[in-house]
Amino acid sequence: MVRKYHHTTFASETKVKQIPMKRILVLLIAALTLNVFGATTDDKTKGESTTSLPVKSITINGKVTDKHTGEALAGVAVKTDGSTTCYSDFDGNFSIQVNPEKLENLSAELISYSTSVVKVDINKTINPTLKIKIELEPIAE
Repeated sequence: MVRKYHHTTFASETKVKQIPMKRILVLLIAALTLNVFGATTDDKTKGESTTSLPVKSITINGKVTDKHTGEALAGVAVKTDGSTTCYSDFDGNFSIQVNPEKLENLSAELISYSTSVVKVDINKTINPTLKIKIELEPIAE
């Protein structure tokens, strides 16, 4: 024996609270107004505009190799002093975007190799033809 249960809900049974359109518009305008003033002022500046200039980034290109064999190393994590990280490709090449005002060092890390830290001279690095060469030394077993 199969029992089938049917329940039909009519519009009169559901209770939906309707918000007047005027109230929705007032809330929307209030939210937008607060957002606009919140984005352009700050407590420290007391009403002055807080727009900032965009930070210019530069691209550093380089190659990571084994110090003893000279072979290119793939999958090496190349990191800046900040939080930017990139990985070398199959030919050991890498390309990383950096903030020239904050960059001082690049570090390269790969399993079974010692971490290498290279001091970056921004004046020379801005030259697009210059490539940074990073050599990693295998960890002795």
